[in-house]
Amino acid sequence: MFYLEKDDEKENKKEENKEKEENTEKENSNKYDINKNPNCIKYENNKCLNCTYGYELLNETCSPLFSFMAIYESGGDENVHLISYTYKYNIIKMEINKEIINPTINYTFKSAGQHSVNVLIDISHLTKIDEMFKEMKNLISINFTSKFDTTSITSMRGFFSGCKKLISIDITNFKTEKMRDISLTFYGCSSLPSINLSSFNHNALYGFVSLFEGCASLTSIDLSFLHTENVTHMNGMFKDCKSLTSLNLSNFITDKVIYLDGMFRGCFSLTSLDLSNFYTGKAKDMDYVFFDCRNLTYLDISHFTDTSRTYDEFCSFLPSSGGTIKVNKNLIDKISKYIPKKWEIILVDE
Repeated sequence: MFYLEKDDEKENKKEENKEKEENTEKENSNKYDINKNPNCIKYENNKCLNCTYGYELLNETCSPLFSFMAIYESGGDENVHLISYTYKYNIIKMEINKEIINPTINYTFKSAGQHSVNVLIDISHLTKIDEMFKEMKNLISINFTSKFDTTSITSMRGFFSGCKKLISIDITNFKTEKMRDISLTFYGCSSLPSINLSSFNHNALYGFVSLFEGCASLTSIDLSFLHTENVTHMNGMFKDCKSLTSLNLSNFITDKVIYLDGMFRGCFSLTSLDLSNFYTGKAKDMDYVFFDCRNLTYLDISHFTDTSRTYDEFCSFLPSSGGTIKVNKNLIDKISKYIPKKWEIILVDE
């Protein structure tokens, strides 16, 4: 026996099928490919609405936040470089005085004075950030937010080198577990009155070449947390730090140091230097270490070792008025000709 389906039943089924199709279509439209944007935590209508911490939604994509805020000074109507050309195309977003600026062009300040710069930069794929702000002569201060993630960075050689007007920096948020070379980082930062390196407290570091060279306004610096047991290069580390009045390097381990040449050269204001813990058995170059330390009156190098390395002008320009030097018996013959006559020499066993 056959039954004919009633018209109203047919109509109901059509409505049900249509509703199912619409729901399926809606579900498909709300599906989000998490692989394309893995840091998106909220999405709707196939668009990202919110990102995980450390990412910002830019052009519907979760972009990493590696940001810094800086103050630049301009005389007005002058073209100013805001970051090294090498990293120009890593900039995602840049604001100058709260105005969004095209980051791929150099900016010309329209008025004289200090200007606020906020930069969002992607360094997520980098292992080195060498010379990022080299020769930024108009840079006054800079603050790196906690989102400027340096976890994967191994080298920042010359990071601020030549920043002559820089008077304030904050790099205490830097992650330095993989950092190995920080040579020349503050080279020529002649206006910088203080430096906080407390975040650089891991033993992977090996390069300190000219780290503070030319920091003429630096009067003291706390290096008590630095691990130097793997450092091989300290040459020129404090060269021309003319205002440096004291240095506590009692925690320094120098067993692997190869180059010490010019380490304290031109430190005019140092009057006392205790390097009794310095072992120089592997040092190849000791030239000009204390060259022109003209106010030094006490020097303890009792564990410096005679390894038949070079000692040219080792103690030249120590004050001729006199002082006291502690040196081991095995080294005295090698350096005696460089010690001024009025200095008292205290010989100690190595």
